Amino acid sequence: MNATNEMIPAPPDEWSPQHDAPAKSAAPPALRKPLQAEGRQMDFMDHLGELRTRLLRSLGYAVVGACAGWFIYEPFLYDFLMHPLRVHLDPARFPVTWFNIMEPLMIRMTVSAVAGVVIFSPLILYEAWAFVYPALLPNERRCVIPLIPASFLLFAAGVALAYLAVPLVFIFASKFVVGNEVVLNHVKWYIPFLVKVCLAMGLVFQMPIVFFILAKLELVTADLLISKWRHAVVAILIAAAIITPTPDPVNMSLLAAPILGLYLLSIVVVKAVERKRPTTFQ
Repeated sequence: MNATNEMIPAPPDEWSPQHDAPAKSAAPPALRKPLQAEGRQMDFMDHLGELRTRLLRSLGYAVVGACAGWFIYEPFLYDFLMHPLRVHLDPARFPVTWFNIMEPLMIRMTVSAVAGVVIFSPLILYEAWAFVYPALLPNERRCVIPLIPASFLLFAAGVALAYLAVPLVFIFASKFVVGNEVVLNHVKWYIPFLVKVCLAMGLVFQMPIVFFILAKLELVTADLLISKWRHAVVAILIAAAIITPTPDPVNMSLLAAPILGLYLLSIVVVKAVERKRPTTFQ
């Protein structure tokens, strides 16, 4: 009897429904996908809806900026744009003219619209950044965020350099006017010319940013840029000749020298990227 009792296991002191239930394994928080809007991931239509909202906001910023540009056109914008043409030229021999009665209105509308985009460009760029930001990885975000102010400053420096160099182009061109002829400078030609030159220089000044991205993608190296410096000098001179439509070597040098400096800066930037790159042992 005692042996039989020893073979029967003793019942547990307490019994609960959870006692016999299998243990549930909780997923690690790090493996869970981040949820998007309203506790779910955004599908294709949600992305289109967000893109539509961002575009409408950007359009609203541009419209408000265009209205502001309309009111500051006459006391500020027009004089600012015409300054490179008037600063060194005699207005009696080089007067500013219009083709027809409608041109002043059309130019004012165009300049106001462009000024609106420029004035509210930080907000417009923010909308673009807010749309792209969730799709970037953390390391991509750390890489892109410093590039935004750097790109803006380089673009502004290029525009400022072109704005200061354009009067020198006009001084050189005015030397070829023979006698006392009167040269008519049409506003419809001049303002697009000034904008194109400034925009071109602003884009050229993005060279360090472009080479930084290429270095991150391992498409260029500092040794490659150093070995191709002769080709770079020729390309820079050609670009300066295109941006400055005069054969004057002085004006070409004024634009080519900063671009060459940007090329040297790009080599330094690429070298810094290579130093931070982890070393692989084969």
